[in-house]
Amino acid sequence: AAPGAESPWRPQVVSGLVNLGWSAKDAEAAAEAVAPEAADASDVAVLLRSALRRLSRT
Repeated sequence: AAPGAESPWRPQVVSGLVNLGWSAKDAEAAAEAVAPEAADASDVAVLLRSALRRLSRT
């Protein structure tokens, strides 16, 4: 993806995290943290679980 271009999975992951009660700021940060994994697994469910694991550690 070009710099600044939003990945198709990102809004779904952020929305999922916000719907689970995380703040938009935390959800965006978690999505950014799992972005490198998206090259290997662009499956939204996999990325969402990974983001949740990161958030639960903070």
